[in-house]
Amino acid sequence: MGSGMNPVRSLAGRRLYLDVNVFIYAMEGLAPFAPVAVEVLKLLDSGAATAITSELSLAECLVKPMRDNNAPLVRVYQQAFESTPHSTVAPITRDILVAAAQLRAASSLKLPDAIHLATASLARCDCIVTNDSHFLTVAQPPLTVVMLSELSV
Repeated sequence: MGSGMNPVRSLAGRRLYLDVNVFIYAMEGLAPFAPVAVEVLKLLDSGAATAITSELSLAECLVKPMRDNNAPLVRVYQQAFESTPHSTVAPITRDILVAAAQLRAASSLKLPDAIHLATASLARCDCIVTNDSHFLTVAQPPLTVVMLSELSV
């Protein structure tokens, strides 16, 4: 790992927005980011950090397992998207949709990404944990972008 890597534990004490790819890497064991994604989720289980994601993330995660008729993975995702004491699955509200439209009007974001970013902003998250670099150009302070590729276990 490069010298610019930050340990996952550097996210402790922060309010995170988890993009869909965190769940896909962790639940499906996809290399090379599965270990880092799993550690991010462990931070929540231990209470070291809190997180929010959108209900939209569930829909995005379910597409491939449903296409592949992978019922066990569908169940894993459905269980993973239950709110816990340290993680919240946020509904898509009218306020989020209006904020997403504003983001789309000012950028080239596609609607799903605009919904994720609007949810993170309105939920007052400190950072969005993702592996999608296009968030780097549109996230506005105080929201920062933490790339999975820059984290280490």
